[in-house]
Amino acid sequence: MPKRKQFIVIVLVLVLLSIVVTPFILAQRARSYAGRYLSVVTGLRIGTPYDTAVAQLRRSRIPLVTPKECQHNCLLLFDFDDKWLYKLHWAAPLGLAGRLDFRDQQLVYKSTSMGHGLCCYVTVSESASTMSTISLGNLDSSGRPMKPLVEVSPVDFSEYRKDAYSFNVACIGTMRICSTDEYLPKLNLRRSLN
Repeated sequence: MPKRKQFIVIVLVLVLLSIVVTPFILAQRARSYAGRYLSVVTGLRIGTPYDTAVAQLRRSRIPLVTPKECQHNCLLLFDFDDKWLYKLHWAAPLGLAGRLDFRDQQLVYKSTSMGHGLCCYVTVSESASTMSTISLGNLDSSGRPMKPLVEVSPVDFSEYRKDAYSFNVACIGTMRICSTDEYLPKLNLRRSLN
């Protein structure tokens, strides 16, 4: 085989290899960022100053775009997903999304959701007016909750808080579709049905 053909074959193999490997690397990075985000957001209390929250997120090396000014109302959004594996049909679409709302430089609301599309997801939310509760919403044909809402009281410092934020980030980038009750295994959402 002439050297030119060998070179072309090697280049094609390297390109194909990078196409196969890159989506898995990106999904692993999304899992890592999601885990870091959860470790920060679990401890963020309602009333935390904006600058303190941003500093904690930056220390954890979580990618973040901050508004130029956050004097009155501002919002920080996060999204960690396996979109490239999904686009190649190698994994189910799944992601973890976070939202932090600030008013007058203070955290007033936080929400974290894990799921795929509009169908099946779990949301954990916290604001000054919430009590710690679980609302299962509709059930699918196998009896699993489709859109549970877990609310955490800002004064609840029990194991419930830690369990509420114990999202199973290993579901991001897996070829097997995780069911909704697997997103928060420590809360055992199926047991909550009884």
